[in-house]
Amino acid sequence: MKIAISGYVGVGKTTLSQELSRYLKEKYGIHAQLVIPSFKDIAASKGLSLEEFQEIASKDPNIDKEFDKYIKQMVQRYEHSIIGTWLAIWTIQDADLKIFLTTDLEVRIRRIMQRDGMDYETAKRHILIRDRQNYERYLNVYGIDISRPFDVAHLIINTTYFSVNDEIAIIDTALHRRGVLK
Repeated sequence: MKIAISGYVGVGKTTLSQELSRYLKEKYGIHAQLVIPSFKDIAASKGLSLEEFQEIASKDPNIDKEFDKYIKQMVQRYEHSIIGTWLAIWTIQDADLKIFLTTDLEVRIRRIMQRDGMDYETAKRHILIRDRQNYERYLNVYGIDISRPFDVAHLIINTTYFSVNDEIAIIDTALHRRGVLK
């Protein structure tokens, strides 16, 4: 079973991926490997800020291609995986369930403020810059318009209105309806 979870920064991809993995193990005995690498982690490993690394990636499409190749290789190693990245629903084409998360901008700002210790204006600027950079980069590198998830997603959840437990209940139902879980 492969579950792909995508969405912009601050929508809850990592939180949902982690909680869904735990839920599947507890309820069904399924160990779904988390595949949630991020540009932020790669930037830190290179001693760069995320913004610096994003700028480099905007000029070198091989960075994105290598990153996505690495994700696909990781996914192939596991019988069950949950992939939580910006492009998962587009790049993991054989995913059993493709989920796109969305959230109001104000909620995203608040989440990034809490997660990264930013003030309001810094968090808002960070989100808007990353959204624009990623939109442009993915369109240029892959021809993927990340503003159109409804073209590929099986399920779109606005996390503004649902708790993580609610989201998992929705996903559980979708997995059953798609015949992934019996």
